[in-house]
Amino acid sequence: DEAVPLLRRALAIQERVYGKVHPRVAGTLNALGAALAEQGRQAEADDYYARTADIFRAVYGNEHYLVGASLGNRATTFTERGDNARAEQLLRDALAIYAKTLPPDHLYVGIARIKLGRALLRQRRYAESTRELEAGIAIVSKGSDPSSAWLVKGRADLAEAKAALGGH
Repeated sequence: DEAVPLLRRALAIQERVYGKVHPRVAGTLNALGAALAEQGRQAEADDYYARTADIFRAVYGNEHYLVGASLGNRATTFTERGDNARAEQLLRDALAIYAKTLPPDHLYVGIARIKLGRALLRQRRYAESTRELEAGIAIVSKGSDPSSAWLVKGRADLAEAKAALGGH
């Protein structure tokens, strides 16, 4: 709760100093989106993540991994609001960017695949969900603590998807 007004103040200062389109401004927008998402204010968080993506596109082009990361953050807000089809599309776009800019075993790829698995699970597309979750978990588990939030969520979603498939 304390972070939001401080981040808004920092954003105003950064926009005065750097202008509205600058990577530092994007970083603060991203942090503000995360703080709002943590408060359950997903629509507002998405607005900040969308601006973050727009800035990264303007500065680095359409196929930069930071654009992909911003799309992944936006996808989370849609998943939390129950729009899993929109989340799926954003994550597929993020993964397409990652395929051009990051190694296939990069942490961001693993996280995006776990998020995609969740969006597919919530659409009851269990076989697809299982594939994405297994791939994402394999990537994230290489470089993360076993208690990582992504691994915990991914494993729970995987168990749910497999149960829906009859344990296969």
